[in-house]
Amino acid sequence: MTITPPGAPRALLAASLVGLALGATPLAPASSASATAPAPQVSTLPVPGNPLKVAAFDETAPPPVRDVASLTVRADEGSLADVTATVVESEGLYVDPMVATFPTIARGSAELVRYAVRGTTTGLHTLTFEVTAAGAEPQRVTLPYVWRPGGAPIDGGDSLAGRLLGVNGLDSFPCGSDEESACTFRYSHRLAFLDDARVSRSLGLRSAAACTRGGRCPRYWYDEESGLVQVGWGTIGRLTDTAAFVGGERYVSLTYPGKGRRLSGRWLYGAHVDEGRGVVEQLLTLRKTGRFRLRFAVDTTRRTAYGEPEVGSSYGRTLAGSYAIGRNGRLALRSPRRDTTIATLALVTDRSGRPSPGRRGVWLDQTINPPEGGSFVDGNRLNPLG
Repeated sequence: MTITPPGAPRALLAASLVGLALGATPLAPASSASATAPAPQVSTLPVPGNPLKVAAFDETAPPPVRDVASLTVRADEGSLADVTATVVESEGLYVDPMVATFPTIARGSAELVRYAVRGTTTGLHTLTFEVTAAGAEPQRVTLPYVWRPGGAPIDGGDSLAGRLLGVNGLDSFPCGSDEESACTFRYSHRLAFLDDARVSRSLGLRSAAACTRGGRCPRYWYDEESGLVQVGWGTIGRLTDTAAFVGGERYVSLTYPGKGRRLSGRWLYGAHVDEGRGVVEQLLTLRKTGRFRLRFAVDTTRRTAYGEPEVGSSYGRTLAGSYAIGRNGRLALRSPRRDTTIATLALVTDRSGRPSPGRRGVWLDQTINPPEGGSFVDGNRLNPLG
């Protein structure tokens, strides 16, 4: 692969841009009848509908690592020759490389181009790639939501009041004596849009209460037409009728069960990780009779750069008894000794927005009181069993 960095001569760059695609569907050129070779298949990460947050470009710093975005060129329908991937729109952005070339791509093969992308100005920008090959129709793909924070918020005065989102995931960090060693940890995030302006990072009644007490709930801006949402001053996302992509993560949509509702089923979450950083296991059973059983495990240990455990604790509990669902997902779990544990229950919705606990699962938040350290709220998406 041959690459051309920013600032080098770029005779292949287009002089003008007409009718750029905002989705993953490439645009066919006007002279499509002259094409004699199969067209390359082009895709990007992130996909065009998802926003891409980038940092500010610093001319005094070393060249940025090419790890922000990527372009894949596939030869699914036949071999390609003289393949060139060119950045044809990048106003307000630093992009490296600007041009990448491949002598050939064999049929059934693919080539990956990794890009460093930084913002030279704040706000939203457009990044467009064009891929050409000998005798083939040029293909274009556009990332329309490349965002550098730091300026005015996005345009948007629409409301997401009542919308609930949650995501579980795994990540890793170096924890060994060599660069190849890594320790995994789980994370759990939720967003509860309380009204026309505020969003909480916890679910249930405590969300609004936390905002009232300490004002810790950030402002959000939402544009219904584009689906773009900005949370605080450093997070960008996009919501559609069937998906939610915020801060680089794909969230599931949640809804609270009705007050007094009873459910029947078993749901499980389990994470096999080096650092749990909270609730690593939850097995919840609810019956129409009003009975429940909850087994959960907590791991709050932290590890050093060499993988050794630091301060923290690991333990498990099992609760059983009767349950009652209140307003805003308030789940009261009562043991035979009449001890009551308060949790928050939400139901994962399907693509149409209807609650689907039997197929899509539930979200359960709990207040954790570890032997070491203060209490905190944590939870996960639990998948249905059987």
